Amino acid sequence: MERSTKLAAIFLILVASVGGIFGINAYLNRDKTATLTVEFAPMSSEMTINGQKSKAGKRKYIPGTYEVVISKTGFATKKSTITIAKGSPQYVGLVLESNSKDTQNWFSTHPKDEKLAEKITSLNFDQKSDEALDIPIVAKLPFVGPGELYRIDFTSLSSAKRAIITISYKDEDAKADALNWITNQGFKLADYDIVYTFVEPPSDVEVDSGDGEPLAPTN
Repeated sequence: MERSTKLAAIFLILVASVGGIFGINAYLNRDKTATLTVEFAPMSSEMTINGQKSKAGKRKYIPGTYEVVISKTGFATKKSTITIAKGSPQYVGLVLESNSKDTQNWFSTHPKDEKLAEKITSLNFDQKSDEALDIPIVAKLPFVGPGELYRIDFTSLSSAKRAIITISYKDEDAKADALNWITNQGFKLADYDIVYTFVEPPSDVEVDSGDGEPLAPTN
């Protein structure tokens, strides 16, 4: 009877200890309400988050801005600064690029890293596509101007998540018309990173300066 009482007491102490540990952890992590998932390739790379070593995977953090740094000998170091908030899970995927002869064929000789790199690239593309849908002008692009004198395309998002817009134009008037089209749609030019590309018309085609329609080839 006495032995049973001692065993019961020990069991209660163990339960209380485990419960106390979980309680302490819960208290210490009470402010970690933001979720961040990080993946990187090669998998043997090292990662720091705000200077602290960490591992790939999903973890809870205190809402705020974090700098993710991935490095490995023979590869160019990559950094990503991200702001995470409660209730808005964030994903960071980084694929390192070789900067050494010793690693230039790394992915082709490491199938697991190659497969992971493909997954990360695909997720990043999907994520940028989803983010781009929130930018109103993207829904109206591509747009081709009258006479095909200019074309406006959405290219991608910059690291600052600004839309990169490409304007292809055949003359300065067409370039100005493209900019006017953007502003006439109610968008501000300053909100985008605009890349201009001059497209030289074929040498055997004259462009009518009136309606912009190409004329017949000259002989």
